[in-house]
Amino acid sequence: MSLYKKVLEEKAALHLKISTLEERIKAAPEGTLLCYKNGTRTKWLQKIPGKEGNGHTVRRFIPQKKRGLAEALAQKTCDKYDLLDARQELKALNAYLKIHEEKPSRKANALTQRDRIRELLHPGQSPCDELRAWQEASYPKNTRYPEHLTVKTVRGEYVRSKSESLIALVLTNHNIPYRYECAIEIEGNTFHPDFTILHPVTREIILWEHFGRIDDEQYFRSDFVYKLVRYIRSGFIPDKNLIMTFESDEHPLDVQLADTLARHYLC
Repeated sequence: MSLYKKVLEEKAALHLKISTLEERIKAAPEGTLLCYKNGTRTKWLQKIPGKEGNGHTVRRFIPQKKRGLAEALAQKTCDKYDLLDARQELKALNAYLKIHEEKPSRKANALTQRDRIRELLHPGQSPCDELRAWQEASYPKNTRYPEHLTVKTVRGEYVRSKSESLIALVLTNHNIPYRYECAIEIEGNTFHPDFTILHPVTREIILWEHFGRIDDEQYFRSDFVYKLVRYIRSGFIPDKNLIMTFESDEHPLDVQLADTLARHYLC
Protein backbone atom coordinates (compact mmCIF):
# COMPACT_ATOMS: atom_id res chain seq x y z
CA MET A 1 0.00 0.00 0.00
CA SER A 2 1.33 3.44 -0.93
CA LEU A 3 1.96 6.15 1.64
CA TYR A 4 -0.80 8.22 0.01
CA LYS A 5 -3.40 5.51 0.63
CA LYS A 6 -2.13 4.94 4.16
CA VAL A 7 -2.59 8.66 4.86
CA LEU A 8 -6.13 8.52 3.51
CA GLU A 9 -6.92 5.57 5.78
CA GLU A 10 -5.39 7.34 8.77
CA LYS A 11 -7.40 10.47 7.96
CA ALA A 12 -10.65 8.46 7.94
CA ALA A 13 -9.69 6.86 11.26
CA LEU A 14 -8.96 10.29 12.74
CA HIS A 15 -12.34 11.65 11.65
CA LEU A 16 -14.01 8.74 13.43
CA LYS A 17 -11.85 9.26 16.52
CA ILE A 18 -12.60 12.99 16.62
CA SER A 19 -16.33 12.37 16.25
CA THR A 20 -16.28 9.80 19.07
CA LEU A 21 -14.32 12.08 21.39
CA GLU A 22 -16.62 15.03 20.70
CA GLU A 23 -19.66 12.92 21.56
CA ARG A 24 -18.08 11.68 24.80
CA ILE A 25 -17.10 15.17 25.86
CA LYS A 26 -20.58 16.45 25.08
CA ALA A 27 -22.17 13.70 27.18
CA ALA A 28 -19.74 14.12 30.11
CA PRO A 29 -20.64 16.02 33.32
CA GLU A 30 -20.36 19.79 33.09
CA GLY A 31 -17.23 21.58 34.17
CA THR A 32 -13.72 20.37 34.79
CA LEU A 33 -11.92 18.50 37.56
CA LEU A 34 -9.57 20.20 40.02
CA CYS A 35 -7.39 18.07 42.30
CA TYR A 36 -5.67 19.25 45.47
CA LYS A 37 -3.53 17.44 47.99
CA ASN A 38 -5.14 17.36 51.43
CA GLY A 39 -2.67 15.67 53.74
CA THR A 40 -2.38 12.09 52.55
CA ARG A 41 -5.60 12.26 50.57
CA THR A 42 -6.60 14.02 47.35
CA LYS A 43 -9.40 16.57 47.33
CA TRP A 44 -11.62 16.75 44.24
CA LEU A 45 -13.46 19.84 43.04
CA GLN A 46 -15.84 20.31 40.13
CA LYS A 47 -15.15 23.64 38.47
CA ILE A 48 -18.16 25.08 36.61
CA PRO A 49 -17.52 28.46 34.95
CA GLY A 50 -20.33 31.06 34.93
CA LYS A 51 -22.73 28.97 36.99
CA GLU A 52 -23.91 31.80 39.24
CA GLY A 53 -26.13 34.61 37.98
CA ASN A 54 -23.25 37.05 38.24
CA GLY A 55 -21.14 34.90 35.93
CA HIS A 56 -18.70 33.81 38.61
CA THR A 57 -17.10 30.37 38.50
CA VAL A 58 -18.42 27.78 40.95
CA ARG A 59 -16.22 25.13 42.61
CA ARG A 60 -18.07 22.20 44.14
CA PHE A 61 -16.48 19.69 46.47
CA ILE A 62 -16.81 16.09 45.25
CA PRO A 63 -17.07 13.62 48.16
CA GLN A 64 -15.64 10.10 48.04
CA LYS A 65 -19.10 8.63 47.64
CA LYS A 66 -19.31 10.48 44.29
CA ARG A 67 -16.00 9.13 43.04
CA GLY A 68 -17.71 8.22 39.75
CA LEU A 69 -18.23 11.94 39.05
CA ALA A 70 -14.53 12.61 39.61
CA GLU A 71 -13.59 9.73 37.31
CA ALA A 72 -15.97 10.99 34.60
CA LEU A 73 -14.46 14.48 34.81
CA ALA A 74 -10.94 13.01 34.73
CA GLN A 75 -11.85 11.05 31.59
CA LYS A 76 -13.31 14.22 30.11
CA THR A 77 -9.99 15.99 30.66
CA CYS A 78 -8.08 13.16 28.93
CA ASP A 79 -10.57 13.16 26.06
CA LYS A 80 -10.05 16.89 25.55
CA TYR A 81 -6.28 16.44 25.26
CA ASP A 82 -6.76 13.47 22.92
CA LEU A 83 -9.11 15.61 20.82
CA LEU A 84 -6.51 18.38 20.54
CA ASP A 85 -3.85 15.85 19.47
CA ALA A 86 -6.18 14.23 16.93
CA ARG A 87 -7.12 17.57 15.39
CA GLN A 88 -3.45 18.56 15.18
CA GLU A 89 -2.58 15.26 13.50
CA LEU A 90 -5.48 15.67 11.09
CA LYS A 91 -4.21 19.12 10.22
CA ALA A 92 -0.80 17.66 9.40
CA LEU A 93 -2.32 14.93 7.22
CA ASN A 94 -4.41 17.46 5.32
CA ALA A 95 -1.28 19.53 4.70
CA TYR A 96 0.45 16.44 3.27
CA LEU A 97 -2.50 15.54 1.06
CA LYS A 98 -2.69 19.12 -0.20
CA ILE A 99 0.79 18.95 -1.72
CA HIS A 100 0.87 15.26 -2.59
CA GLU A 101 -0.38 13.93 -5.89
CA GLU A 102 -0.44 10.16 -6.13
CA LYS A 103 1.17 8.87 -9.26
CA PRO A 104 2.02 5.31 -10.30
CA SER A 105 5.53 4.47 -9.11
CA ARG A 106 8.34 4.12 -11.62
CA LYS A 107 8.76 0.55 -10.42
CA ALA A 108 5.11 -0.24 -11.15
CA ASN A 109 5.42 1.30 -14.63
CA ALA A 110 8.59 -0.67 -15.31
CA LEU A 111 7.01 -3.94 -14.20
CA THR A 112 3.96 -3.29 -16.35
CA GLN A 113 6.18 -2.60 -19.35
CA ARG A 114 8.19 -5.78 -18.68
CA ASP A 115 5.03 -7.89 -18.52
CA ARG A 116 3.81 -6.41 -21.80
CA ILE A 117 7.12 -7.27 -23.48
CA ARG A 118 6.99 -10.83 -22.10
CA GLU A 119 3.45 -11.27 -23.35
CA LEU A 120 4.58 -10.11 -26.81
CA LEU A 121 7.50 -12.54 -26.92
CA HIS A 122 5.82 -15.41 -25.06
CA PRO A 123 2.07 -15.21 -25.62
CA GLY A 124 0.01 -16.98 -23.01
CA GLN A 125 2.87 -17.40 -20.53
CA SER A 126 1.89 -16.16 -17.08
CA PRO A 127 4.36 -14.68 -14.56
CA CYS A 128 4.00 -17.89 -12.52
CA ASP A 129 4.99 -19.95 -15.55
CA GLU A 130 8.07 -17.79 -16.00
CA LEU A 131 9.15 -18.21 -12.36
CA ARG A 132 8.50 -21.94 -12.42
CA ALA A 133 10.49 -22.34 -15.62
CA TRP A 134 13.46 -20.51 -14.10
CA GLN A 135 13.35 -22.63 -10.95
CA GLU A 136 13.02 -25.94 -12.79
CA ALA A 137 15.66 -25.23 -15.45
CA SER A 138 18.95 -27.09 -15.11
CA TYR A 139 21.84 -25.19 -13.55
CA PRO A 140 25.43 -25.95 -12.46
CA LYS A 141 25.30 -27.32 -8.92
CA ASN A 142 27.82 -27.86 -6.18
CA THR A 143 29.29 -31.33 -6.63
CA ARG A 144 31.53 -31.28 -3.55
CA TYR A 145 30.72 -33.53 -0.60
CA PRO A 146 27.44 -34.97 -1.93
CA GLU A 147 27.37 -37.28 1.11
CA HIS A 148 26.52 -34.21 3.24
CA LEU A 149 23.23 -33.69 1.40
CA THR A 150 21.17 -35.55 4.00
CA VAL A 151 18.17 -33.34 4.84
CA LYS A 152 15.14 -33.47 2.56
CA THR A 153 13.17 -30.28 1.82
CA VAL A 154 9.47 -29.90 1.09
CA ARG A 155 10.40 -29.71 -2.59
CA GLY A 156 12.01 -33.14 -2.38
CA GLU A 157 15.60 -32.01 -2.85
CA TYR A 158 18.40 -32.63 -0.34
CA VAL A 159 20.30 -29.90 1.49
CA ARG A 160 23.12 -29.95 4.02
CA SER A 161 21.39 -28.90 7.24
CA LYS A 162 18.06 -28.63 8.99
CA SER A 163 18.39 -24.84 8.98
CA GLU A 164 18.73 -24.79 5.20
CA SER A 165 15.63 -26.96 4.94
CA LEU A 166 13.75 -24.42 7.07
CA ILE A 167 14.83 -21.59 4.78
CA ALA A 168 13.71 -23.66 1.79
CA LEU A 169 10.37 -24.19 3.53
CA VAL A 170 9.94 -20.44 4.08
CA LEU A 171 10.72 -19.69 0.43
CA THR A 172 8.39 -22.41 -0.81
CA ASN A 173 5.56 -21.22 1.45
CA HIS A 174 5.83 -17.75 -0.12
CA ASN A 175 6.10 -19.13 -3.69
CA ILE A 176 9.57 -17.63 -4.07
CA PRO A 177 11.62 -19.43 -6.76
CA TYR A 178 15.15 -20.46 -5.78
CA ARG A 179 18.06 -22.63 -6.80
CA TYR A 180 20.06 -24.47 -4.17
CA GLU A 181 23.85 -24.12 -4.33
CA CYS A 182 23.82 -22.76 -7.88
CA ALA A 183 27.33 -22.02 -9.13
CA ILE A 184 28.26 -18.38 -9.77
CA GLU A 185 31.58 -16.94 -10.89
CA ILE A 186 33.13 -14.17 -8.79
CA GLU A 187 36.62 -12.81 -9.42
CA GLY A 188 37.58 -15.95 -11.30
CA ASN A 189 36.41 -18.28 -8.54
CA THR A 190 33.31 -20.45 -8.34
CA PHE A 191 30.97 -19.90 -5.40
CA HIS A 192 27.85 -21.83 -4.46
CA PRO A 193 25.52 -19.58 -2.43
CA ASP A 194 23.05 -21.55 -0.35
CA PHE A 195 20.09 -20.04 -2.21
CA THR A 196 20.05 -18.08 -5.45
CA ILE A 197 16.63 -16.43 -5.66
CA LEU A 198 14.71 -14.84 -8.51
CA HIS A 199 12.66 -12.03 -6.99
CA PRO A 200 9.06 -12.80 -7.97
CA VAL A 201 8.25 -9.14 -8.63
CA THR A 202 11.41 -7.34 -9.77
CA ARG A 203 13.10 -10.46 -11.29
CA GLU A 204 16.31 -9.35 -9.56
CA ILE A 205 18.78 -12.05 -8.48
CA ILE A 206 19.07 -12.23 -4.68
CA LEU A 207 21.52 -14.38 -2.75
CA TRP A 208 20.70 -15.92 0.63
CA GLU A 209 23.63 -17.27 2.61
CA HIS A 210 23.17 -19.08 5.91
CA PHE A 211 26.27 -19.12 8.10
CA GLY A 212 25.69 -22.01 10.46
CA ARG A 213 28.85 -21.96 12.62
CA ILE A 214 29.36 -18.26 13.14
CA ASP A 215 30.81 -18.85 16.65
CA ASP A 216 33.67 -20.89 15.15
CA GLU A 217 36.59 -18.47 14.68
CA GLN A 218 38.17 -20.40 11.83
CA TYR A 219 34.81 -20.69 10.05
CA PHE A 220 34.21 -16.98 10.64
CA ARG A 221 37.49 -16.02 8.98
CA SER A 222 37.72 -18.60 6.21
CA ASP A 223 34.04 -18.74 5.20
CA PHE A 224 32.06 -15.72 6.34
CA VAL A 225 34.64 -12.96 5.87
CA TYR A 226 36.08 -14.50 2.70
CA LYS A 227 32.66 -14.77 1.05
CA LEU A 228 31.29 -11.45 2.26
CA VAL A 229 34.21 -9.40 0.94
CA ARG A 230 33.94 -10.97 -2.51
CA TYR A 231 30.16 -10.77 -2.63
CA ILE A 232 30.29 -7.05 -1.87
CA ARG A 233 32.99 -6.44 -4.48
CA SER A 234 30.83 -8.21 -7.08
CA GLY A 235 27.74 -6.12 -6.27
CA PHE A 236 25.89 -8.31 -3.78
CA ILE A 237 25.30 -5.96 -0.87
CA PRO A 238 23.80 -6.95 2.51
CA ASP A 239 20.28 -5.52 3.01
CA LYS A 240 20.04 -4.93 -0.75
CA ASN A 241 20.46 -8.15 -2.72
CA LEU A 242 22.28 -10.31 -0.18
CA ILE A 243 20.31 -11.86 2.69
CA MET A 244 22.30 -13.40 5.54
CA THR A 245 21.23 -15.54 8.47
CA PHE A 246 23.41 -16.89 11.26
CA GLU A 247 23.43 -19.48 13.98
CA SER A 248 25.72 -20.89 16.65
CA ASP A 249 25.61 -23.87 18.98
CA GLU A 250 23.68 -21.84 21.56
CA HIS A 251 21.55 -19.84 19.12
CA PRO A 252 20.00 -21.92 16.29
CA LEU A 253 18.26 -20.38 13.32
CA ASP A 254 15.05 -18.57 14.23
CA VAL A 255 12.56 -19.67 11.57
CA GLN A 256 10.32 -16.72 12.41
CA LEU A 257 13.21 -14.38 11.63
CA ALA A 258 13.78 -16.19 8.34
CA ASP A 259 10.11 -15.74 7.48
CA THR A 260 10.29 -12.03 8.36
CA LEU A 261 13.34 -11.60 6.12
CA ALA A 262 11.60 -13.35 3.24
CA ARG A 263 8.55 -11.13 3.60
CA HIS A 264 10.66 -7.98 3.82
CA TYR A 265 13.03 -8.59 0.91
CA LEU A 266 11.13 -10.92 -1.40
CA CYS A 267 7.35 -10.42 -1.06
